[in-house]
Amino acid sequence: MYNIFFIDPMSYSNLEYYDKGILSNFPNTDVLFLGNVKIESNPVNIKSKLIYNYSDKQSFFKFFYYLISNFKLLFLILKFNPKVLHFQWFKLPLLDFYFLKVIKMLKPNIKVLFTAHNILPHDSGNKFKSIFYKLYNLVDAIIVHDDYSKKTFLSIFDIKSDKINVIRHGLLKIPRDENKVNLNSTKFSFLNDKIIFLFIGHITKYKGIDLLIDTWNQSVELNSNEKIHLIVAGNDKNNFLKKINNFHNVTIIDKFLSNEEFISFINLSDVIILPYLKISQSGVLMTVLHEKKRVLVSNTGGLVEPLKYSDIGWVLEKLNVESFKNLILKITRDIKKTDNISDFKKIKDHYSWDVISNKTYELYLKLI
Repeated sequence: MYNIFFIDPMSYSNLEYYDKGILSNFPNTDVLFLGNVKIESNPVNIKSKLIYNYSDKQSFFKFFYYLISNFKLLFLILKFNPKVLHFQWFKLPLLDFYFLKVIKMLKPNIKVLFTAHNILPHDSGNKFKSIFYKLYNLVDAIIVHDDYSKKTFLSIFDIKSDKINVIRHGLLKIPRDENKVNLNSTKFSFLNDKIIFLFIGHITKYKGIDLLIDTWNQSVELNSNEKIHLIVAGNDKNNFLKKINNFHNVTIIDKFLSNEEFISFINLSDVIILPYLKISQSGVLMTVLHEKKRVLVSNTGGLVEPLKYSDIGWVLEKLNVESFKNLILKITRDIKKTDNISDFKKIKDHYSWDVISNKTYELYLKLI
């Protein structure tokens, strides 16, 4: 008998590690994990069924396989009669809305919880605002990851405040082969005497890549500076990086990064740059903090929250070239090169998976 269905159609890559953190303190007899076939390994001690296999499909086939997965989910709901459904993502929100309507019709006493990792999909403007408003009104409770997101949520949607629960996003430890990490790091040993700034992850507009490129292109104090080096590493499927000039102190790695490459670039760097234009919370930030690295973050979403608990970085207050340039120059003057920061204890305690997992399960009990 499963009282809780933990449902993540996108349970692979970083999202897989988030799921495992949340599930880490759950009772192993009470929860059924429903995930994606691309997952590297199932959560420990939690019964799992991998019903989602749409991810590598294209166009209509993606829709078709996702629809089939939803029918599988519906069958399991009718079979086990759970009390709580906890969704991590709505991959096709219009389809998911009608699917939830059917569930509520067939099982009116079931409680539906949704974690809004992003209040609205990235780079979508108001395109999905209407359908997510319907979804948010249909579910019984919502989780966001920080107080700022809750405040923003309430300013966008007409939803009761007590429906929205703040439960933090934990630090992410990405599995890696340390030998491969070290091997990749040695390729860039020629940069050891530089102050290295890193922009890492999928190269997308909402992450502020245009602002970074404009700042470097327009600032002679940066692009001709012998003391610093900028690394931009990640998959640039939209060709943003073609805009940056060919400066001697910039290295571009345009590819999908393995876990080992991802960690090696973080370890190599002194400051990881996150000049996001709009975000609720960032998996990259949670990974960087786990690796005990300084960050430069924009004053948006939950990015600044960790800096309230420990002096582990800098905040970009204004999203313009002049402010960005001046902050990088300030960091360059003030920073002392080091492999890590000694005092991350407050960060580790505040974003502990044990606490986060327990709070999530307590919310289930409250809903039941």
